[in-house]
Amino acid sequence: MLSRRTFSVMLAGGAAAPHGSLAQAAKQHMAFYSGVGTELTRYAVDADACTLAKGGTVKMPGGIQYAWPSPSRKFLYVTSSTGGPGFSGNEHHLAAFAIGGDGELTPHGETVKLRWRPIHNSVDLNGEYVLVAYNFPAGFSVHRIKADGGVGDEVAQPDNLEKGVYFHQIRTTPGNKSVIVVARGNNPEGGKPEDPGSLHVYRFKNGLLSNMSKIQPDGGYGFGPRHLDIHPSQPWVYLSVERQNKLIVYRLKSDGDLASEPLFTRETLADPAHRFPVQSAGPIHVHPGGGFVYLGNRSGVAAKDGARSRGGQRRQGVQRRRKQYRGVRHQPGDRRADRHPARRYPSRSSPHLLARFCRQDAGGGVAGTDRDPTGREGRYNPGGHDRVQGRRRRQARFRAQIRSRCGQAHAMVERDDPVGMSAHRRKTSPIACVLLNRK
Repeated sequence: MLSRRTFSVMLAGGAAAPHGSLAQAAKQHMAFYSGVGTELTRYAVDADACTLAKGGTVKMPGGIQYAWPSPSRKFLYVTSSTGGPGFSGNEHHLAAFAIGGDGELTPHGETVKLRWRPIHNSVDLNGEYVLVAYNFPAGFSVHRIKADGGVGDEVAQPDNLEKGVYFHQIRTTPGNKSVIVVARGNNPEGGKPEDPGSLHVYRFKNGLLSNMSKIQPDGGYGFGPRHLDIHPSQPWVYLSVERQNKLIVYRLKSDGDLASEPLFTRETLADPAHRFPVQSAGPIHVHPGGGFVYLGNRSGVAAKDGARSRGGQRRQGVQRRRKQYRGVRHQPGDRRADRHPARRYPSRSSPHLLARFCRQDAGGGVAGTDRDPTGREGRYNPGGHDRVQGRRRRQARFRAQIRSRCGQAHAMVERDDPVGMSAHRRKTSPIACVLLNRK
């Protein structure tokens, strides 16, 4: 399962503009950072060729939890923990890395120990503070950023701040007047009742937070938000509701507060009535140009071709992909394709069909576009069909058809030119005979 702990990516780069176009970014240095386990690896981005080139790697004391660049794009602030889902761990850290001109990371200053396992971190818009959110126990901390970019002292917060259940994200608003913290809550499980979710808005000044407002529809029950992102030029906040698979849009007020009633609510699933278990909305990002919102659906069950969920329902992404191929190669009532399921899928010699497979795979949200849809590398076996024996039978039938068609072609020509055809027959391959017959 792809998650924040195995794949934490930031577009930073020494000179990359955060809201520039792709054409502009292609002329500048861009870096792609991937956190896997304790290692944070840089990849150089070639936007024109759509390629990544692996660069250097830095290590943290624990598994990478999150990473966030400074507004200047000169520093990257990374949190790590020896804990993970279901266990808290005993070592948690926050570190600063200097970003070189080519995007290479260099440890910068001392690594700061944190109290609990961090689940998210960000930097305020002025680049003066690092904000860290903790899920269990739910809380947050604010750390000063030194003049040289290193992590400084923690700013003590008042004791009367209202908290939620399972904090999952902490962000400052564009005016730097407020901080929004997302509290996901928890689903009912094992006889334990549901923990309500909520959104908490705090005033933010000189690193200090104070209570401002809370959004908790229906007491937070049936409301499990995960992440939010903010439109670059409009007062719109887009919220990913993980536990209910929804996208909610709120209006951001001029004082940094959120309007209590949403502007829009949208489903993130194509068929919400048939949601299979452990399916939830994931991270959300607004395009720097403001024209698109990207929101991922995810599942705790690894996606496999033809696999079914624990509820017995076929996965939506796989359903769409199979339907795509039946439309390409197999029409209803084609009994030959029903007997030989491998005929429904394009061969490796059909590049346009293979490209359609990749696009549908990406569009359907199913990972693994490197899979060969024909199963010729032994990783796919549609309908339990024996690929080797089936291929041999098809080859035998093809050879029989070749012999039959070549014989018909020879007979037709021999009636007009017996001598010429006799010489032609000795030099013509079976494939050439088929082509001759088609003419």
